[in-house]
Amino acid sequence: MNKTLGGIFDSVLSGREIITGWWTDGYRILLEMPRKLSRMEVDEMPQVLFHLTDEEVDAAFQRYVKAKFPFASKMKAVAERFGALPRGKTMSHERQARLRASFEDTPIYEETLREGMLEKVDLAKTKQIMHEVQAGKIQVSTLIRTEKPTPLAYHILTQYADISELMAPERVILSNIDKMKNSIEARNATLLCMNCGRWTTQVHVKDLLDEPHCENCKSRLLTLLYFTQDVEKLKLDLKKRKEAEELSPDELKELTVARRKADLILSYGKQAVRALEVKGVGPETASRILGKMHPKEDDFYMDLLKAKIQYLRTREFWEGKEKQR
Repeated sequence: MNKTLGGIFDSVLSGREIITGWWTDGYRILLEMPRKLSRMEVDEMPQVLFHLTDEEVDAAFQRYVKAKFPFASKMKAVAERFGALPRGKTMSHERQARLRASFEDTPIYEETLREGMLEKVDLAKTKQIMHEVQAGKIQVSTLIRTEKPTPLAYHILTQYADISELMAPERVILSNIDKMKNSIEARNATLLCMNCGRWTTQVHVKDLLDEPHCENCKSRLLTLLYFTQDVEKLKLDLKKRKEAEELSPDELKELTVARRKADLILSYGKQAVRALEVKGVGPETASRILGKMHPKEDDFYMDLLKAKIQYLRTREFWEGKEKQR
């Protein structure tokens, strides 16, 4: 049903040059426009899309079929039954799209249209919807949202559009925060004592003490290692530094970052480990977030979520800079 409506909308809006693509699921139709519509154009949409006569519905859908031919996969099956294509061979979408040119004005084309219209198209129901809109039995309204989409729209936008998690309705964001909390608590944290340089441990974040300490020297100057780090190499570099041996620039950089993480864990304990476990949150970002001393836990995780999304948006930039060094 929605695919039939989508095809008609495509035809109508193509004539006005204000559609570049569309997608559907069982509850929604997502239309992509080439530009931002004016308030007047948005307000006109119910009239433009739903006040079609039966003849205009038929004509609009026929134009859509002629322009886009949505039955390419059906044509492959029909052509196989006719013996025009070998059965069971896979075919790319690009090759399927070219089948129409091969079989146009043949019985294969006519049978494809007949089966496609029967199985995938519901013009009768579409016309009924048009009638009920025009009679006032179904209300069609417009809503301009500039900050966040409605909960109904959000699900199809996340599937087909490039939309940030922060654009989600409040309840969806809170759900993401809960997932983040559970994910962090379930992770293994590898800690190394920066004071004695010998003691390490690996423990689930949820099992960490609020103020973790070294079981060898009792120091709370512990650093968190990322899973790609070599703990033995870091121990060796720390020993070399304590003994005033020369380190390479990369070794010194890694040791400096480790010390900055240790300073955060010394100051903020387990909460610093939670922050540093989030992808894209390094010592500088973690320090900024932890320094807010959030009175509400959800606000802390919201800031971590924002930082993660910002990192994902700019990841190519930061990874590019790392490669240049």
